[in-house]
Amino acid sequence: MVSIRVESCRETVDHIFVHCHHFAELREQASRDLCSATSRLLREVETIPPREVYLHCARHLFNDDSSVWPQTVSHFYLGMIPLVASSESSMQASNPRQLRICGMIILFF
Repeated sequence: MVSIRVESCRETVDHIFVHCHHFAELREQASRDLCSATSRLLREVETIPPREVYLHCARHLFNDDSSVWPQTVSHFYLGMIPLVASSESSMQASNPRQLRICGMIILFF
């Protein structure tokens, strides 16, 4: 595993992005921002799975959480995202505007 030097400690990439106390505030702010943006998008559409599933993923994206990450280890820092919805067909939308919002949510996750 690749190592990164932060202050006086030498840690793995996973530690730096998911566990390191030096970056806890940044992770918490990013999680709040992601939840807020996700909530705004979800207010306008009915989704399958329910919006609570998306919000749960947004809240736990930056954590090692087995309910979000099947292998129990977060990999968001590698550009990976949890599988929530695979296509627009997995969402219900009654008008073109809702379809565009559904597409944005899918790109988000």
